[in-house]
Amino acid sequence: MKKLLFALIPFTYLFLLLFQKDLSMFGDLGRHLKLGEIIVSCRCVPQTNLFSYTYPDFPIVNHEWLTEVVFYLISSLLGLHGLLILKMVLVITTASLLYYTALKKGSLFWVTVFSILSITIFSTRFHVLPELISYLFMSIFIFLIEKYKESRRISTLWLLPLLELFWVNMHIYFIIGVGMYGLFVIENFIKDKKIDKRLIVIGGILILSTLLNPSFVRGAILPFTVFNNYGLNVEENVSTLKFFVPTSTNTNIAYTLTLQVLAFYILVILFALLLFFRQFWKNVFHLGNAVFAAILGLRLVR
Repeated sequence: MKKLLFALIPFTYLFLLLFQKDLSMFGDLGRHLKLGEIIVSCRCVPQTNLFSYTYPDFPIVNHEWLTEVVFYLISSLLGLHGLLILKMVLVITTASLLYYTALKKGSLFWVTVFSILSITIFSTRFHVLPELISYLFMSIFIFLIEKYKESRRISTLWLLPLLELFWVNMHIYFIIGVGMYGLFVIENFIKDKKIDKRLIVIGGILILSTLLNPSFVRGAILPFTVFNNYGLNVEENVSTLKFFVPTSTNTNIAYTLTLQVLAFYILVILFALLLFFRQFWKNVFHLGNAVFAAILGLRLVR
């Protein structure tokens, strides 16, 4: 009963954020819907920038084509309200998986505190965009890896390469899945003092699955090359460390994301403090994920 009451706190907060009047249809949704329509119509994935007037033949890697198809089909069947429902399902499922997993690792009080801070941070990313798919995949990866740690059932991990196959065709954050699995394998080696060949095989298949996209190698290495020819400055790509600099020109972000940035810094400070009071050092999987997330958060507002 106590857990249920505490769970109501962050999830009530989450529901209030999801049902508020926001900019869910903000950003690149129109482009995604149009591309989804084109892909369904031609049964092909365009490899050039169809939206460029001056350079229509510019080669691109469409790393979100499958999500665009899903968005287009849902909007065709259920209208834009269908996309809002999809958004809520993705966000709530992601939050539920992470909350459930966290409760098995931490105290009820701290899980609730960190949940509220995390929801506050991610509340600005609740747009109907492909990255919502990545949040879901991240939570499923964590959930399945923790399930394996508990049961040692290798069948649980065989789902990861299949998930990665979908992920690489749905959003560019797919590389995080590879990194998460790598951290898990390192942690397993440190604890068992030996290499489990089955984990290596699954990891190899997981990596190979990233090649199964319309652009093959170019698509698999896109996370490492995406900024090579970005072409313009995007406010989302600035560092949060520059947020409160008096000379900063990012006023649009500064006025709308101040609460989220402060919540992020509080979360990072709390995490750093807990490292000294609890032995997280041997938990390479969660420690590595947390450090990686903190570094990315400091470098990119996105």
